[in-house]
Amino acid sequence: MQATMLQPVGGMDRIPAAFAKRLHSQIRLGAQVSEIRKLPDGVRIAYHSIGQSTAITAAYAIVTIPLPVLAQIKNDFSPPFRQAIANTVYDNAVKIAWQSPRFWETEARIYGGISFVNSETRLVWYPSDSFQTPNGILLGCYNTGDDAKKVGRLPLADQYARSRNAVNDLHPGHGAELLHPVAVSWQNVPFSRGPWVHWPEGPTADYKLLNQPDDRIYLAGEHLSHVNGWQEGAMLSAHRVVCEISERVRTATTQQWHL
Repeated sequence: MQATMLQPVGGMDRIPAAFAKRLHSQIRLGAQVSEIRKLPDGVRIAYHSIGQSTAITAAYAIVTIPLPVLAQIKNDFSPPFRQAIANTVYDNAVKIAWQSPRFWETEARIYGGISFVNSETRLVWYPSDSFQTPNGILLGCYNTGDDAKKVGRLPLADQYARSRNAVNDLHPGHGAELLHPVAVSWQNVPFSRGPWVHWPEGPTADYKLLNQPDDRIYLAGEHLSHVNGWQEGAMLSAHRVVCEISERVRTATTQQWHL
């Protein structure tokens, strides 16, 4: 199956890298948020950075922290808002990637796309860049749900073995050519705790509530869009929130002027 999508040259992280290039002076790396508190006329964010605790204040805050992580941060959100965050369930996902000679191109004439396999690793995803170069990055597992929960709990050696076997079953004799594996289980990543939100079918009351501000605190991210799991959804959510804050400020300024 050929995946019908476009991607930036160099990988998906080139999009945030482009934002970082423009906003580098405003970004504080290595800052772990410890508290989010409301003020009478704004918001206070406390965080740890390089062994020190500090805080910043602002008129508004747009919080893009994944909800399972946000639920563990000290806050004074309204009780319904806090409960909606706690209610939200994230999915599981595991990816296992390998460096390998491009046998799928030289022998099978496969250029990009996906082959599905009958195992808990689910699929093999072929690179869609640098065709006919000596080596490529082959995705030997990308699963979700219970399969990802099961695989993500295994020792790395066992995860790699299952992925290698799945590739070898699909391309006999080539499992031995897979080198330098990397595995990511999103549910085990401390600052993610899951790949994407797992909303039930249709908008829920929690979804609607979290798309509303809690005083001057707004949430944004793929988890609060109708395109969840994709950067597009995160961008759309952020754009919506910025427009809402802009309109709120414009309305407040107009009211003050009339007073």
